[in-house]
Amino acid sequence: MHLSEVRVVSGRFPGCVVEGRFSLVAPHYPGSEPISLEGAQISFFMRGASGAWLKLNVLKEDAPGLFAPADWHNHLSLHFPTTMNLEQVLSDLAWGRVAAGSRRLEGVALSGGGGLGHIMGQIPVLEVEAKPVEAGLEIGFRGEVGPLTAIGAPLEPPSPVPALADSRIEANFIVPWAFLALQELELAGLGNQFHKRDERVDTPFDFGRPGLSGVAFDRNFGWPYCEARFIVQGAASPSSFVSVQIRETELVLRPVTTPLLLSDGFTVASTRNPALTLFGCGPDAWAKILNGGATGSLTLSGDGVGRLTEASHMGHVVGHHVVSVCRMTVTLDETKLTLTIVGEVDRMLRHDGPPLPPKLGPRFEVEVLIPKAFLMARGIDLRSWADQQRFALEPYYG
Repeated sequence: MHLSEVRVVSGRFPGCVVEGRFSLVAPHYPGSEPISLEGAQISFFMRGASGAWLKLNVLKEDAPGLFAPADWHNHLSLHFPTTMNLEQVLSDLAWGRVAAGSRRLEGVALSGGGGLGHIMGQIPVLEVEAKPVEAGLEIGFRGEVGPLTAIGAPLEPPSPVPALADSRIEANFIVPWAFLALQELELAGLGNQFHKRDERVDTPFDFGRPGLSGVAFDRNFGWPYCEARFIVQGAASPSSFVSVQIRETELVLRPVTTPLLLSDGFTVASTRNPALTLFGCGPDAWAKILNGGATGSLTLSGDGVGRLTEASHMGHVVGHHVVSVCRMTVTLDETKLTLTIVGEVDRMLRHDGPPLPPKLGPRFEVEVLIPKAFLMARGIDLRSWADQQRFALEPYYG
């Protein structure tokens, strides 16, 4: 699947709209399937605050390639317990690390909503299968559902639903390799066997396209390439593009050559030097700096701010400069997050003696344009810190 065709369900824990079938089969129910929603799509979330889940409901498109639930009440959902590492289960099956072709999971819950009201039940044993195919990771779930109960009026105890006795759950779907790569999951490595090798590329990436199609993403390294202005005194020349490694409290920027477009929508580029690493300047800091607004700034100083690395290869670092001060301005608009960073280095460390005067700098200036679509696809939440905490305390009904 082309990267621009991936349909991401945005949120703190992003999911993916998948192709396949997900249904509740009830032999005693008069009529068709008990929960059959017109226009519904299947979305799969491999991780979440309350565990992984599979959901059938109607979605709406927020931005090109990005979706959100249109109706939380009409749905069919499988909920996996928080103690279960579903990523590891699927990885073991897909990589062939387990002898059996399937695994039996316990503690999985089922819920649904529609004409029957809100129903819920437990699946004593859910059988799961996973195997790599050309389109993506094919996953199957099958299991007998325990007694299903319905919730009526508030504060009333759940009541059994006899028409749903002896029901079973059946699901079979394919998660695109492109989504797994976008989320930096180990499972994405299984898709390498289906990718073109030694593909000749000469088309520069167009950063002006909307949504995910405007994200230059490298599937091999798991990072995006962004338009930038990267200037370091003493370095060879400014750079117009950087690779961006984002961790919760860390940001790594490396100049790269012009990103080139592959046939599947991903990109490739060659890394240049130097590399800038800043601590305490990740998404958590961005949200606090913005605090629900459109722009804000933060100044950091001291030995723990970051480092400017002249060059590195196979873990060997040359020219490890200490960033003594930096000022980061964060600006968020409808399409992108702009980071403007100005700072200085004051010395170069070495393993066999006292620090030396810096070879680079002392001043550096960086401006990076990170597409908002990438942040949403990765679940990077830039609401105010207070809103994030309030959202984390809200229960999830699904």
